[in-house]
Amino acid sequence: MESLSCSQCNGVACMRIKSFNVESNHEVAFTCLPYATRYHQTEPAGCRLSETGEEQVCICYDRNYCNRSPTIHKRLVDLSYSIVAVLLCLWLR
Repeated sequence: MESLSCSQCNGVACMRIKSFNVESNHEVAFTCLPYATRYHQTEPAGCRLSETGEEQVCICYDRNYCNRSPTIHKRLVDLSYSIVAVLLCLWLR
């Protein structure tokens, strides 16, 4: 595997599967979901653990890879700005 990313993916989404099973012959696998899957109900973007807890599956529709969720990142930035604004208001009193 060239790199741990879905940069070569040509499809509607990238799926990353990480195995926590020590007997597995690979730790991380990537695959692309074909464009045709967009017409069907698909899993929401994000990461989930399997029912057995042996795998983590991440599905990403709008980024190269699901390491960082744009929604979570945006919320953290918004929260940081809010905290700074509150502290600034308190300091200016």
